[in-house]
Amino acid sequence: MSKQDPASAREEPAQPYCLHTLFNFNDVQLRLGDSADVCITCVEFWEGNLYVGTSNGEVLHFVSVSSEPSRVESNGSFIEASRLHPEFVEPGHENKGIQQILILQRAGKACVLCNDSLTFYSLPELTPAYGGSLKISKCAWVGGLDLDLEVQQQDDEDGPVVMVCLDDRIRVVKIAERPRAVRSLELPGCVTLVRRGAIVCAADAGSYSLLDVEEQQRIPLFDVSSAPSNTMQVQNVDFAESRRRTQEATDPNGAAASSSPGRTSQDGTTEQLDTSGPENLSENRSDNPVADLGLNVTHYPLRSSSLARSSSSSSRPLSSASVGTQLNSKPAVTSSSDKTLELQEEQRPGHASKHLRPHIASPSSTEFLLVTGRHLDEPGVGMFVNIEGDVVRGTIEFSRYPESVVVDRSEKPASDVAPKLQSSGFVLSAMTEKLATQTTTFLEIQKWDTEPGEQATKHRLNVKTYTNSQAADPPPNESKDACIGLRETVSRCHVSMPNVIAKLSLEPLSLRHHFRTSELDHSELSKRQQGELDLIRQLSQISSQILLWLGKDIWWAVRTPLVILVDERLERCFLGEVERSSGFVDRQIVEHVVSSVRKGEVQSELDFLTLKYIRQKASLLLFMDLLRKTSADVVVYDKDHRSTLEALIDGEIDPRAVLALLPTLREEISYGQGIWLQGGLVRLLRHFSENVMLPESMDEGHGFSASMLPLVLSYLQFWRRRKGFGSISDEKPVFESVDAALLHILLTMEKSTLSHSSVDKTVRSELNAMVDGEISCFDRAVELLEAFKRLYLLSRLYHSRKMSKKVLETWQRILNGEPEDGGEHGDLEQRMRKYLRDIRDATVVEDYGIWLAQRSPKVGVLVFTDENSKATFRASDALQILYTRAPGAIKDFLEHLVFDKNLSAYANDLIQYYLDSLIGELGSSPAARASLLASYKAYKTLSPPKPSYSQYATDNALPADWWSYRLRLLQLLGGDHPAASQYDVAGTLQRIEQYKDELVPEMIILDGRQSRHQEALQLLTHQLGDFDTAVMYCLLGGTNTYSPIAGPRNERRAVSREEQSALFARLLEELINLEDLTDRMDQTSEVLERFALWFDVYKVLAMIPENWSVRLLSIFLKSTLRQLVTGRNDSAIERALANAGNMTAAVQLADKLGSMEPFLEHAT
Repeated sequence: MSKQDPASAREEPAQPYCLHTLFNFNDVQLRLGDSADVCITCVEFWEGNLYVGTSNGEVLHFVSVSSEPSRVESNGSFIEASRLHPEFVEPGHENKGIQQILILQRAGKACVLCNDSLTFYSLPELTPAYGGSLKISKCAWVGGLDLDLEVQQQDDEDGPVVMVCLDDRIRVVKIAERPRAVRSLELPGCVTLVRRGAIVCAADAGSYSLLDVEEQQRIPLFDVSSAPSNTMQVQNVDFAESRRRTQEATDPNGAAASSSPGRTSQDGTTEQLDTSGPENLSENRSDNPVADLGLNVTHYPLRSSSLARSSSSSSRPLSSASVGTQLNSKPAVTSSSDKTLELQEEQRPGHASKHLRPHIASPSSTEFLLVTGRHLDEPGVGMFVNIEGDVVRGTIEFSRYPESVVVDRSEKPASDVAPKLQSSGFVLSAMTEKLATQTTTFLEIQKWDTEPGEQATKHRLNVKTYTNSQAADPPPNESKDACIGLRETVSRCHVSMPNVIAKLSLEPLSLRHHFRTSELDHSELSKRQQGELDLIRQLSQISSQILLWLGKDIWWAVRTPLVILVDERLERCFLGEVERSSGFVDRQIVEHVVSSVRKGEVQSELDFLTLKYIRQKASLLLFMDLLRKTSADVVVYDKDHRSTLEALIDGEIDPRAVLALLPTLREEISYGQGIWLQGGLVRLLRHFSENVMLPESMDEGHGFSASMLPLVLSYLQFWRRRKGFGSISDEKPVFESVDAALLHILLTMEKSTLSHSSVDKTVRSELNAMVDGEISCFDRAVELLEAFKRLYLLSRLYHSRKMSKKVLETWQRILNGEPEDGGEHGDLEQRMRKYLRDIRDATVVEDYGIWLAQRSPKVGVLVFTDENSKATFRASDALQILYTRAPGAIKDFLEHLVFDKNLSAYANDLIQYYLDSLIGELGSSPAARASLLASYKAYKTLSPPKPSYSQYATDNALPADWWSYRLRLLQLLGGDHPAASQYDVAGTLQRIEQYKDELVPEMIILDGRQSRHQEALQLLTHQLGDFDTAVMYCLLGGTNTYSPIAGPRNERRAVSREEQSALFARLLEELINLEDLTDRMDQTSEVLERFALWFDVYKVLAMIPENWSVRLLSIFLKSTLRQLVTGRNDSAIERALANAGNMTAAVQLADKLGSMEPFLEHAT
């Protein structure tokens, strides 16, 4: 019994159902003595117990050895427990064998119908029930459990209710500790029925009827055979009338006539059974546990060994002595012209097999399916009848009149990808087709719940392709219907299918491009792979409740799993064998599958694995199609790229599987413990890799890269955003591969834009964000950035890992001239200076600070003076370091200390440095002296308005160091910063005295510092001609003539009005004495107009020459007089406002006093 099903390795067809072997009897002896080969006649499965009835009247009981009885595989899961030979009345005609096995679960009973004899047994071991003394003969069928009730409701405390079809009536019996008849229905010859509540759809050998059990009414429907025949006439039988006549024939004490159905008492007499209700039955019970049945019962002694019976005795009729007293009395039925039932002898129930067998099923709670036809070899028709007796729905057609019919009701699908095959209810029918040379047995499957306008589709499943028996066709001496059958079992079973396991179980991916694909050795790989198989075997259990048997084989009729249906559909996307090898697919089919599975609902682990497999395979097919078309220079539209990307994102396949198909990028894969994919995907990838040739590289200039890289980039970005999700297995190698490939793609794409002198800002920003963030493949990233000559990005990568020395080394390499293709580093010296601020290691800061000072002194000195730096240096120490290692940076260092840091202690050092340079240049270069004198002359000749000389000298600066030093010296000497008040004025004046004609601004500043205002104003007006600066000189009190370029300023000394007036008076005196008449009159009038309030009108009039026109002073005089009048008016207004305030206060005081009551204040 351990043989492997030969179909296990065969791919099942994409049909609604497939067969899964439950049992075959090649290794089980079905023979008894010298009898001919036997076959299976009926099968039942209940909680791991398999009961098999055979054509030689034997029941074989097998027990599952699985730890879970509902999960059984095939022969290897069962062991034989017992063999049972039920007692029966020896037939005088055909030997039918075991006809039915009915399981009554909660009652713990089984009914076995063998050769028209019904016996009862206890579950599960099939020991005789009720003492083994109960047997019902002339029984054609047993069953009729209410399909509207659940099992728990059917098996209530009183026991389940079954319907026993005798040759002259139907008995309704409740099975409990004592079987009890509930009522009887007068329908002779009933061979099958189905019950829904009180409504029963029954059939005899010739026609179908609808019965109301409660109201005792019958609605005749139609004949089983639609062929014209005069051998049978079935007319309406009114059960109410029959019951009335039966009651009339019963005496008031309950005794019935001898012709009525009776029960046998212990003394052998027959009594009438009142079928009006269970109450009367309970009053007439005897001590015999079977006396209340009111059926054709036979009491018989148990045989010592049923196995000792020979095959010859099985066909010999039992004598009346051996079976005891048997009651075969028939009911008295009144004959009339309109209520008769005429059956010819050859149409008795025992000969029903010569005619079309009636089939009844109930697809829903209000419908019955009835099958009619003309002949066994002609098509049959299924008609739906509701509980009112009306034909509903459309009919369904069977290719042949079926041997067995089972209805499998609708189930909620996991996905809309195959809704017509997953959510529909189906009718399964077993058929035999006789051809010229052979007989074909097949299972026909079609929907019963088709929508209006929907075209019905039949699916044909050849049973012989699944059989293991050597005699798949019916034996020549057996009827076909005894060898093939379908049944809906009591218990549901869960089976695992090898092809499903092969598709869904995880396997390591290994392609021809890969040499080592896992860190695991062979034994570890085998162990894990076996574990994956075991896991999928447990998760991919498929439920079934329908058994099919043929000859000596038994199968579960299993709804084809969604993964098989859709996988077959995806396989059809290849247009042919050539396309399969080339990789071209019909995208419309695949995209429809992708769209359908998006709406899938996961209801079980199998649904989850199935939908995952479908999504991933569909996405791979679309991606492979793009790869092949792009490599073959076939036009690919944007919508195909979008649909492929959406499918890849929905599928969430391991990105390493996608990278494995791409040249160049496959080198970025990190395997870890391997790329574990579902088996179906592994085989698909392997087939594509072995049959499709792609370009060897993905260089930036290739059209293949330009088309595919953006798609792969978007997909990898999606995966990178999932970093940190706990649901991702093998997270470390997955994201190492994703980051490496993503970095490679971004570098390739940016290199392509750089070659065209246009930078894609989006690509660059993504590239920067990637290296700045957390990157999983650090070592590989360093290699890629070095290979693409992206040193600045490399430094950013080092910075993200807090590798400060590596960052500085990389920047030093760039500044020293190594190739850097990015061109985005900007002012790298300033970046380095700011970066050194955050480093605590003073040695590193000093080394790179000195290197910067040697390269760029202005930047380098800032490293040693930055107060926010974590490694600080005292100014004296820094100055000593610079004197030793970078003397060229001394000036910049001192300037920074004095101007920026306001360290006035170093002002003299800086002034002396400037003076040394300036005096040295003037003393050695007549051209320098001439240029200064020329600048004064040129400035003096400028027409007003003109800038101040300091602005003029700055705007017209010579490209020489000494000139810039002089400008800085002027700012240092005449500014309002702290250092301007700390230097040695006298010493400085002494050093520049020899060049007083060349250094006029310096002399002006120093004269002002020494309060030599007359000399300073004279130089400003007569020698330099800088009148605006002369005005500022008066306003500021002779100091702060020039302001520094940067840095904070001292608070300016407050200059009194009197002091300013005195300076303006001196300035007016110098202006009146100007040589140029025009300048004299213009500048004098302008000063008087702008600053009239600073002048005494009497003194001005005394100073103005008498020959000057009054018009020149008109504005000054008007302003002065207006100011006098304004002052007088302001005084009057102030006095008036003060008087008004006083009056208001007086009024308020009076009001307050008036409101107060008088009071007497006593003197103390």
